[in-house]
Amino acid sequence: MAEPRRGITLLKNLALSAASLVVFVLLSEAILTLWHPAAGGSGPGLADPILGFRLRPHHTWREVGGAVVSTNAHGFRDGELAPSPSPGGLRILCLGDSSTFGYGVTPEETYPARLERALARRFPGRSVEVMNAGVPGWSSANGAAFLAHEGILWKPDIVLVSFGYNEQLGSGPEAYHYDYDPVMGRVVFHRLGEVVRQVIAVPPEESPVRESSEPGRLEDFPRNLRLYRFTKSILDEARQLPERVAGGVKSSAIASRILARVYASDPERIHRRLRVEVEGNHVLRAYEDALEVIVKTARAGGARPVIVLQPRRAYREFLEWLPEDARRRNLEAVTLIRAGRPGSAIAILERLRKADPSTLITAFNLSVAYRKAGRAADADRALDAIVSIRSFTMNAVADRTAARLGVPVVYTPLAFEASGAPALFFPDRYHTRAAGTAIVADEVGKALLEEGVPGEEAPAAPGPASPGTVR
Repeated sequence: MAEPRRGITLLKNLALSAASLVVFVLLSEAILTLWHPAAGGSGPGLADPILGFRLRPHHTWREVGGAVVSTNAHGFRDGELAPSPSPGGLRILCLGDSSTFGYGVTPEETYPARLERALARRFPGRSVEVMNAGVPGWSSANGAAFLAHEGILWKPDIVLVSFGYNEQLGSGPEAYHYDYDPVMGRVVFHRLGEVVRQVIAVPPEESPVRESSEPGRLEDFPRNLRLYRFTKSILDEARQLPERVAGGVKSSAIASRILARVYASDPERIHRRLRVEVEGNHVLRAYEDALEVIVKTARAGGARPVIVLQPRRAYREFLEWLPEDARRRNLEAVTLIRAGRPGSAIAILERLRKADPSTLITAFNLSVAYRKAGRAADADRALDAIVSIRSFTMNAVADRTAARLGVPVVYTPLAFEASGAPALFFPDRYHTRAAGTAIVADEVGKALLEEGVPGEEAPAAPGPASPGTVR
């Protein structure tokens, strides 16, 4: 009789264990539903056959720094929007990557949100909408596809374009890069750009463009459990920890001092590490082509395109690494450029360039001064000195493309050079903190008012730059 009793006891224990596991999973799902909204559902990225990928509509997740992010019915980090702008209103569409989206900052701190509040104060009797269509991981190719297929249907008056970071991400064998093919009318994937695979969470052996799984399908169990996703997110964070620590070390004050000493003694050593091949580089050509598609699409839809250059920590680093006198003269020239006196700035920068031809930040500032003084050929020659340096390349390509197409440019790097505010960037050196998004919004707002906002009788008179005042 002992054997049957032992078997019954074993079955009872197994049943009790199974029941306990079910209760644990159910309780975990309930707790995570209430206190960890980002743990439920699918990831924020959704594969799209035209755009490559997009943000999932009506989705909530926890962003870097702990902010809870939500998307509207169209996957924008924005409130719900009417299909058409209000009569007499101003609608601005912001195309971009994670910097436009607002990596690490709250919804109110993104540059589109700050710009909307500033313009609403400037035009109190007018409806102002600044749409945040930025998507983390997007390149100009994704932006071109989006604008052509969807963005222009929102009937924007102005399209702000800010890309460049993601054109040069990744080169590993499991990475994808994406180019917009105007002939095919869709995004073509290449083996570059790890960010695509990460955002839409597609295993490397699978196609990056596929239909997303329905959350209720049995074959997707247990991937749809919040507990599974929460545990996976913790493990993913643990795997990324060494890379984040390394990034923090590279971005530390000690590392900056070491780099400054290296640059002071042997600038070419730094240049070699940052140099990229320009001749035959399909990424640079694709970037230029995609920007042209965006500009032409915007104009065909009755919108005014404006290109916003992306600020990077490298601009301030190259400035800070200069000897005291050269740094002071560069800042003096930047102040003159921003005050509408590029000719005076050119005289200062040409002398600095003659004394030290290898100084990259001087070459960049000189190219802007030439451009604003109407000396396009000189501006392009100055850009040639920096176009092969990774931290400057995409902005240089955007600047030349904008000049060729007659598109206004917002030179946000100048404002970041001029700003003495500390900690404008997150440790990754690319994404701007809240103080940085305020500077971007200030510069964009000032540029729009100088150009003249559609629907206003005359352009507003340009005033002095005031970084950080848009709230």
